Amino acid sequence: MGQVFDSIGGTPVGTGFVVLLDNRGIEVARTLSDLEGRFVIHAAAPGRYRLRSERIGYEPWETPAFTLAGSDTLEQDLRVTAIPVRLTAIDVRGEAKCGLPEPNSDVGHIWQEVQKALRAAAWSAEHQPYRYRIHKYERDVSATPRRVLRENVGAEWGYYRIPATAWEPDSLVARGYVVERSGGPWYYGPDAEVLFDDTFHSTHCFKGVRGEGAASHLIGLAFEPAPGRELPDVAGTIWVDETSSELRSIEYRYTELPFPI
Repeated sequence: MGQVFDSIGGTPVGTGFVVLLDNRGIEVARTLSDLEGRFVIHAAAPGRYRLRSERIGYEPWETPAFTLAGSDTLEQDLRVTAIPVRLTAIDVRGEAKCGLPEPNSDVGHIWQEVQKALRAAAWSAEHQPYRYRIHKYERDVSATPRRVLRENVGAEWGYYRIPATAWEPDSLVARGYVVERSGGPWYYGPDAEVLFDDTFHSTHCFKGVRGEGAASHLIGLAFEPAPGRELPDVAGTIWVDETSSELRSIEYRYTELPFPI
């Protein structure tokens, strides 16, 4: 247990991941600190460990190694050096690269910030519910010409671990994101678990992009299906604020649809 503080001002740094690493640097546990920087994390066995602070918009920070015996309960405050991540200096003019972005590349720096947000979303979905407002749209559309014949829009509030989940990543790779089922085609989208999965990285290419006009303060990680991918898939952009690195939105469209739409 412990609390995360800024090493200069001495103030709690707020919500962020605290990660427990073993003596090989492999992650064995992680948790989110609360708004005051407090956290509790559990080790499965005695050993030598380090703690790492991962906050959106800041470089990771690690403690020196410490020993944890079988019955120990340690109070470990983290006095982190807050070094901001500078996405504003990233060059987004490169071509798309397929597979997981290289850590030290410009696209890799964007991905490192994006994955912090995706990890937080996935962790929160597993560990605690949030209150969501969900907007539902139901439309009847004519075949030719395409015209909206009827539309119902509804909204509801509720507590969910996550309000909508994607298909298993392996199934999306094998069958695509649009599948014919009883009653017509079913459209599937990527959630945090899918976007963070190795199968998504191996079947997509990535590049950095910058927002335009009213979105000029955003920098994005654009993704598209890898060459040769013929199943219905998704292409889109994960947008983050270039100053704070906070995740703002994820937009996507469908590719290789088996019918005109």
